[in-house]
Amino acid sequence: FGSRIADELRELAGVLVGEHRHDDQEHDVLLEASQVIYWLLLKSLRNGVTWMALRPDRALATVDTKLPAATVARLLRAEADHWSESGRDDLDIAAVAHATLSLVAQACVNAGIEPLAAVHFDLAELESRPYLAPYFGHETP
Repeated sequence: FGSRIADELRELAGVLVGEHRHDDQEHDVLLEASQVIYWLLLKSLRNGVTWMALRPDRALATVDTKLPAATVARLLRAEADHWSESGRDDLDIAAVAHATLSLVAQACVNAGIEPLAAVHFDLAELESRPYLAPYFGHETP
């Protein structure tokens, strides 16, 4: 999971500074932020981290409105380097994931996007998948 988290963090950093594009910046920030969140949550679940230990709601609300995008991109890339390193499993995954989620929120705010929009973006993507329809209370065709 660490390498996937690192890859998505680097892509999110690239979106902030204009080096990584799929669509427009808003869409790309939502896409990359939601992917970081997805992999962080999988890593947390795999390591037995509870909601109360992780508190993603608080992490996504922790931002500084005055950080420049280039600074946030550097922080995201540094965080990606940390996730790429071996031996991350013996760290406090809840604390590390919480800090990474805060950086994701910071990236969203720098792009003028509410951090929870990344969560809603991912949920909408998941809900559109027919094989997941029962989990969203929809009948399968």
